[in-house]
Amino acid sequence: AWRPSVTAGRPTPPESGMSGEEAWRAAIAASAAAVAANLAMLHRFDDPEGPHQLRVALRRLRAAERLHRPLLAGPVSEELAATARDLGRLIAPLRDSDVLTAEMQAVADDALSLSLRQANTAVRAETRSALLAAGATGFAIRLIELAAVGGWRPGERRADRPAGALSARVLTRLWKRAARLGDRLSTLSDADRHEFRKLLKKIRYCIDISPVEFRQKSFLNALKKLQEDLGTLNDIAVLERWAPALEADTEPGFADARARLLQVARGKGDLALGRACRHWRGLRAEVRPWEAGRGLSRHRERNR
Repeated sequence: AWRPSVTAGRPTPPESGMSGEEAWRAAIAASAAAVAANLAMLHRFDDPEGPHQLRVALRRLRAAERLHRPLLAGPVSEELAATARDLGRLIAPLRDSDVLTAEMQAVADDALSLSLRQANTAVRAETRSALLAAGATGFAIRLIELAAVGGWRPGERRADRPAGALSARVLTRLWKRAARLGDRLSTLSDADRHEFRKLLKKIRYCIDISPVEFRQKSFLNALKKLQEDLGTLNDIAVLERWAPALEADTEPGFADARARLLQVARGKGDLALGRACRHWRGLRAEVRPWEAGRGLSRHRERNR
């Protein structure tokens, strides 16, 4: 039987000097293919990679829209940004359910495992229905149309810009917002730390579709380490609020199993926050790839 391939929709990075329009065409083509394939995967199969990679593809689409916004018609920008955001939010409960069901089954008895699988199946069905109601299939077709036919330019043609300049503009703004939070990381509230994590994700997705010279290995490695630490902390928050619809007789077992998982996770979380603060200092000291061509020295970067 036919089975769609799972893809995160990462386009080939623009080469140095590539125009913004060329970079946008590559990005929208990759996003269209990835959203369509992963949406088909989510609807036809129970593979957890379907919803996971669909969320990734939607995030890459949002990054592409953010980077290339000056070249796009306003209604197209608004449509892409809002719809990708809304669809991503619809998929989030299923992604959480897939991940946490697998983790919980490692410590669950047979009755609880069955109840968890049934709850996960129900969330998958609800997500599929919600995506259909939200017009996700039509949105996938719309992306394919934009990639193949066009229609994304404004009525009054705007001058093209280098892809590198478009990327630097957005990354500079995202970094300033992230730095205001990162410099207070040890004292951030849960909400602000979550916002910091989201900003770092946006930075990473924007770099992924930026020109090749933006892929400075040491910067990306430092960013990855920090994201892993913040991901550990986020996993605790997600597990704490997770409340699957279980059979009543398995709820006490669920509470016990979650308490055991949380005990281990919180122990890791205490260490993760300390590591995150160290890794933020390391990332802060790196020359930002989008600023490397401006002649900024590493010493100046460390002291900004």
